[in-house]
Amino acid sequence: MNDWISTYPTSVKTVYKLYTTRDYDINHRIIESNKYILLYTFDGDGLVQVDGQVFQSKSNTLIFANASKSLAYKCASDTWNFWLFEFKTEPFLLKTNYLYNIPFTMEFSNLCDHTLLSLKEGQQQLASAYFHLFYSILAHKLDNNMKSYDLTVIDKSLEYMKDNIKDFSVQSLSNFLNIPTRTLIYIFNREMGTSPLRYFQGVRMELGKEYLESTTMNISEISQELGYYNSGHFSATFKQYTSVNPVQYRREFNLRNMG
Repeated sequence: MNDWISTYPTSVKTVYKLYTTRDYDINHRIIESNKYILLYTFDGDGLVQVDGQVFQSKSNTLIFANASKSLAYKCASDTWNFWLFEFKTEPFLLKTNYLYNIPFTMEFSNLCDHTLLSLKEGQQQLASAYFHLFYSILAHKLDNNMKSYDLTVIDKSLEYMKDNIKDFSVQSLSNFLNIPTRTLIYIFNREMGTSPLRYFQGVRMELGKEYLESTTMNISEISQELGYYNSGHFSATFKQYTSVNPVQYRREFNLRNMG
């Protein structure tokens, strides 16, 4: 279609079912901040570049591209077969510029076909209705998948933090989980309301409290066990976290548990 037709909450302007070869290489010319492009690969490999970030799209993967500067996509194997939808919606239900994995079911295929056929026949509002149904089902399934995936990431991160308490870094955790640092930060902010580094600091402080409560280790020994360079740094951080220094914390804990 040449123009957007307002079809609340979703409006579709362009739909393609593309079967491409190695010479397929597109640089998207019209960038709009409120426009989304869904690229859903059902066979082959493609490369999608959004504002300088590159995603490798394989079978049963999709990306909601929302570019502010540049958008390009090209075939990265002998063939790349995919659906492309250019749409606007309010509100957006999922994460943009992120590669999702989800099987392309017959249900999805039928809805995509109906969307394309309706647009070919000039029925843009009907096409938008079909696409909104497809998009809503995707959002529901992907959101549930993401929550399960996110919790797995959090669980594995906690184990890694405890096992690497002396030499932890966000980059090392990212490498261990084999996910981009940006994605790791996003998951922690979404599920835990804080960054991985701040979460680790909390894990370290809670472990420090356990040492103070259940062992006779002195402050210097605890500092070394937790990976601090010196006991002064540990004490200052501990006080920021608990409002009391480690010596006071141990004293007050022992007083509360006497007898």
